[in-house]
Amino acid sequence: MKWLRWLRDRSIWAHDAIPEGEKKYRNLKRIYLPAYDAVVVYIGLMGALFGSNLLNSIFHAELVDILSWTFAAAGAVCFLGVAFPKLWAVEMFSKLILLGMIALGIPVVLFRLELLGNEYRQRKADQALDKALAEALPTRG
Repeated sequence: MKWLRWLRDRSIWAHDAIPEGEKKYRNLKRIYLPAYDAVVVYIGLMGALFGSNLLNSIFHAELVDILSWTFAAAGAVCFLGVAFPKLWAVEMFSKLILLGMIALGIPVVLFRLELLGNEYRQRKADQALDKALAEALPTRG
């Protein structure tokens, strides 16, 4: 139990962890940022364990798994960085990874969705043309 006390005393939840001048940010540091990182870990784990219908239709399942596990790992490292202020540099690096995944991921997903939409429209046009040709051509009977 001494190690739990030792960890708590070094965490953001320690009594003297937040300087007097930053007391107005105490809820952000002790509640909101850890909760956000926990949600990121949860989303990454759910994506890795159960997949994502949208992402699986856009990318290969293996890539979705890799991205999901990376998202979960970065969220876990961010949580550690928030929980233990001395690890702030590790947290910043992980936050940059998360930000990069989101910032780069959105245009890639939109581009891929556009390609899928174009393929769908082309198939519909081909089907309409085939139907029109079948109706226009005389049938042998």
